[in-house]
Amino acid sequence: MEPGRGWQTSAPDVFRNADEGTQISCITNPTWWGDDTMDELQLQAASELTYCLFRQGNRLVEVHMEGQNWTSPGLVF
Repeated sequence: MEPGRGWQTSAPDVFRNADEGTQISCITNPTWWGDDTMDELQLQAASELTYCLFRQGNRLVEVHMEGQNWTSPGLVF
């Protein structure tokens, strides 16, 4: 994310072959932080603990965040 640009969306390649209409479920560690007054919360960069599950070719796929990129270790089931 570029400073000062606000929210940005993306379409990583690992999600492009998801089955049409599939739901994508993601697990992340806490990503919000704020100052002592809690006036404003900021979204931190995703951690390497972040992963998502979705259906692809009628199989369950798991993808992981590595740095700023998504990787796919392969099919789960």
